[in-house]
Amino acid sequence: MRCLFLGLFLPVFLFGASYLPKSDARMLADADAICVVDLVQKSGVRSEGGAIRTQFLFKLNDAIHGSLPEYFLVESPGGVYGIEVNADSRLPKLNQGDRYILFIEQDGTKLAFSNDTLGVADFEGDRVASLEALAANAPDGKDLTDHAVESSFSVAESSVGYSDNSSGPRRFTLQDRGVPIPVILDLSTRPSGITESQARQAVTAALSAWEAASSFRFEITSEETFAKSANTFSTIEGNFIRIQMHDNFDQISDASSTLGIGGSGFFLNLGRGGTIGGDAFNESVYGYVVLNHPKTTLEDPETLEEVLTHEIGHVIGLAHSSETSPEGDTELFQSIMYYLAKADDRGASLNTYDIETVRGGYPLNNPPSATDRILYAVTYSNALSSPEVNQVNMQGFDLQGDPLTIQSLGENSGPGTFTRVGNVVTYTLVGNYADGAVDLEAEDNPFFAYHDVQFSDGINLSPTARLRVVGLLRDSHPNATPDGLPDAWVTENFGSKSGALAGGDADGDGFSNLQEYRMDTDPNDSNDRFAVTNYTDGVITWTAQQLQPYTVEASDDLSTWNVVRLVYPEVGAISASTEFPLTSDKQFFRVVRNDDL
Repeated sequence: MRCLFLGLFLPVFLFGASYLPKSDARMLADADAICVVDLVQKSGVRSEGGAIRTQFLFKLNDAIHGSLPEYFLVESPGGVYGIEVNADSRLPKLNQGDRYILFIEQDGTKLAFSNDTLGVADFEGDRVASLEALAANAPDGKDLTDHAVESSFSVAESSVGYSDNSSGPRRFTLQDRGVPIPVILDLSTRPSGITESQARQAVTAALSAWEAASSFRFEITSEETFAKSANTFSTIEGNFIRIQMHDNFDQISDASSTLGIGGSGFFLNLGRGGTIGGDAFNESVYGYVVLNHPKTTLEDPETLEEVLTHEIGHVIGLAHSSETSPEGDTELFQSIMYYLAKADDRGASLNTYDIETVRGGYPLNNPPSATDRILYAVTYSNALSSPEVNQVNMQGFDLQGDPLTIQSLGENSGPGTFTRVGNVVTYTLVGNYADGAVDLEAEDNPFFAYHDVQFSDGINLSPTARLRVVGLLRDSHPNATPDGLPDAWVTENFGSKSGALAGGDADGDGFSNLQEYRMDTDPNDSNDRFAVTNYTDGVITWTAQQLQPYTVEASDDLSTWNVVRLVYPEVGAISASTEFPLTSDKQFFRVVRNDDL
């Protein structure tokens, strides 16, 4: 059998999949055509269904089997479109200008690689001669000349170009906040003879193997019957890892030797996933595994575990240890990430290579974490008497409690100016601007201005954290020295723009009107405040503000407190909740709002 490949850790590749090995004779029998080609161009496109795919434009050099036009397109799942990436395991790693041997099959109205990445091989003269000898004694291949395109054909070009290696490695980051990656299972159909219990056990064993070797953390949150294939979901449908024990939606060719596909989605933004050991990472946002359940190889529970472990390795970003056969390096050959599965009852076991590689992206000492922040800048033609209204405390978090240092990376100051003293970033804007705000749910994260920072624990760097100025709010009262309360907010809560001052406390709850504004609480209701609202079965819930970080801290003695989880409520949130990550029989917990109010 053969295993996956997908991209994550430098210096290995980007994509991956699981396969059964096939001889050239079998490959010839499966293919509609075989040829030698030169790759002219490759570009990412978005299909009508919304999936990201890659189109390869080839120039024919020699037809070995079947008939092909001088120029033709082959399409494969996965690739880069704009800044969005679908790291599908079936996407081959090809370089523009290089020569290849292709095994082609007709897939509806399009051409595809026969047996996915097995359908592409580097050019070798001896292999071409061998294939020509086999083809001479085989039935004629198909006439595919109706797939001709013009040599000047131009597919939709990615706005950032396309390069298999230039996108960089990727990693998930939730575990750095103490939050496990949610996993959803679809066990509705399984390999023959595999029970639901065996399937669940195989997934758990595979996830646990990677957890034991690294700082990665998973949590199976639910079991569902997906309405479509796991690899066709996107970020707008939730940031989960979806594991599907079947291919009922025909994503894998019946003739293919592919045992499963695995991949992840991420956006091109190096540093957004942190910097580990000097290597900047993109941030993975979702992942998927789809198994080719009719394959008899998967009917053995130990082999099922092995294949799932390999595929999940691709989901979290690892590539193949090697694609050389035979492989003389024992460590690479025995790796769970070797491109051919062993089916030797190893199950969910990792070797030294696997452990060292996964720790290259998920070290046991979690790197720092940081979150984006937003600011609605208050402004008038006179300077504010309460400049703190336009200040944000940019904080880093470290699960091990390591001391952190902050650095500014870059900015677009827009109509104002940024200054940073320690962790506090101040936006200064003097001018009589009309009220205005961006759409916080817009995918392109619009802004009036931004300032980027990053935190270091002395070894690794946090993800880039961006402070975005997302709105401008006018404050014209008191006229000579406006106090930081926006006219619109004061009018809404007190009837007119002169109805209250920043230092007042209308509801007598101990918080000034300015603090109530900054916390987004009702200044006329003393019960509307930052407080725990519920605790049930180990889950705590509290009132929260959107895009405002909170830490859950634990203590054994009410004296020393350690951060155990960072919670970052989404756009529109008015409450937040989390489970207590218990580590001893008796613990105290508290929720901390992280700012300078």
